[in-house]
Amino acid sequence: MTGTNMTSSTPSYEIIPLASPLSDVDIKRYRELRLTSLRTDPDHFLSTYDQEEKYTEETWRGLLDGGGKATFVVRTSSGVGDGQDDQKRGDDKADDEESFVGSIVVVAGRVLTGVPIPAAANKDTDYFLVALWVSPKHRRKGLARRLVDISLSWAVEDARRHDATMGSSIRTQAEVFLLVAMSNTVAQDMYKAMGFETVGAEELEWRGEGVWMKRKLEN
Repeated sequence: MTGTNMTSSTPSYEIIPLASPLSDVDIKRYRELRLTSLRTDPDHFLSTYDQEEKYTEETWRGLLDGGGKATFVVRTSSGVGDGQDDQKRGDDKADDEESFVGSIVVVAGRVLTGVPIPAAANKDTDYFLVALWVSPKHRRKGLARRLVDISLSWAVEDARRHDATMGSSIRTQAEVFLLVAMSNTVAQDMYKAMGFETVGAEELEWRGEGVWMKRKLEN
């Protein structure tokens, strides 16, 4: 899938998939973005900064690399990053570098491990969206919706590829699930506007209650 340029506003944005296997640079940039998201909006996630700050490069690669999953990032070359990373690099250097300012991960249930899934989900056919975030400096530009839309399109393509590999020509209507923090009502409203519906809640021992949402995957 090719990147999507968004040049109607300043700064300009491009939404791109991270190529697998991920480069060391991409893993470093994604890690910085993810940790920044957990510092900036800790109440919006079901994981924590303290948990993920301890992840090794091998852990990040295991989470992001491999078949049945894709990571999309919002890239801007304007030098306007997420703020905290800019301070680490220095203002002059940051102005000359591309920045990741948003991301999402989409995972097929068949390769999903180590996370809870709702009873309504079919692990063999359904997909999951995780880790959606856009830096506060770059919100209200439609980037979160674009990330979700691109992830849904990728899931459709992956389902078709998997069906072809398995020799199947008829697919049961797959669904896409996501788990959002109960407190993150802004995200819940956005998902509802995009056709997701609430299917239940789940108590998470380290993060309180989360809300499962789903929608049909258009073929």
